[in-house]
Amino acid sequence: MKPTPLSQLALVSAGQGAPKDNEFSESGIPFVRAGSLEALIAGKNESELELVSAETAKLRKLKTYPKGTILFAKSGMSATKDRIYVLQNPAHVVSHLATLIPKDGAHVDYLRLALKRFPPSSLIKDPAYPAIGLGEIGGLEIPVPDEFDNQIRIAHLLGKVEGLIAQRKQHLQQLDDLLKSVFLEMFGDPVRNEKGWDKPELKVFGKISTGNTPPRNEPANYDGDFIEWIKTDNITGDAVFVTPAIEHLSEVGAKKARTVSSGALLVACIAGSVESIGRAALRMV
Repeated sequence: MKPTPLSQLALVSAGQGAPKDNEFSESGIPFVRAGSLEALIAGKNESELELVSAETAKLRKLKTYPKGTILFAKSGMSATKDRIYVLQNPAHVVSHLATLIPKDGAHVDYLRLALKRFPPSSLIKDPAYPAIGLGEIGGLEIPVPDEFDNQIRIAHLLGKVEGLIAQRKQHLQQLDDLLKSVFLEMFGDPVRNEKGWDKPELKVFGKISTGNTPPRNEPANYDGDFIEWIKTDNITGDAVFVTPAIEHLSEVGAKKARTVSSGALLVACIAGSVESIGRAALRMV
């Protein structure tokens, strides 16, 4: 394998501006927005998206991208999500999305899987204003086998792994649904409380406190590995335990921080995204 720039493997470009709301029609070619990718990857049919008639497409000078075009967000917060999607049918594409049309000798599914391993978000320079230039995308290097058949073989094997992961997630979701069903059967709805259970306050079960951040402008607080410094991003959506901390505090920093013991339940009460609020996990050593 040799590192190869994307520009040698695909035609790199971007979509165009979206038509106005009243310009979409009942029939025509689908229009893909950055916000469409999550649902499309989850299985939504492209025909369920907004449709653009031939007349509107001509008026708006919209390009039609062929089946097999690879899409991912190049600007906005969607660019941080690394949602990689391959068009199943010809479609129009919004300007926030980068488009990769594979060249001869480049296997589309190999490119898709390679971009999951070497994500476009790695090109973002300022996380506060996420954006990726087309030149930077074209210069992104990925390893490519010399033989085209090897691309197909690798994509086939990784595709099988993807399928197994999807099945596993489905099974976990089914188990989660079963757990919720059993809980409701045993205890009833916790909000309506049809069974009249006592509802003591949380403080009855233990001490409640919040964490804090030792001053960042004092390097001595962070120049050691005396104790882990757990943040909200260590509390993931489906994990029972917090993930290992990337940062640590020195003994000096630990004296200025609030610490918890093994077995503490940590709950995100302040976070950068709404969906993170309320996530909980156990702290184990």
